[in-house]
Amino acid sequence: MQCANQDLNRLRQPAMTESLYKRALAIYEKAFGPENSDLATSLENYAGLLRATGRSAEATEMETRAKAIRAKDAGVEPGLLI
Repeated sequence: MQCANQDLNRLRQPAMTESLYKRALAIYEKAFGPENSDLATSLENYAGLLRATGRSAEATEMETRAKAIRAKDAGVEPGLLI
């Protein structure tokens, strides 16, 4: 799913790409739970799309959530993970 989203983003179809990211996020979260590393990757990629379309505040929210997931996986406090 990630490759398809990146291809659509390169083709300048951000609305369709965003729709697919949202679907991927829902699928990952339902299938694997809210703290899965694949979910974190999708959140990071979605944040990139949001940032590219001028939606920095939303992108920051996704990045913060992804960092929290990664920090928990690594066993460190979210603020300590770069």
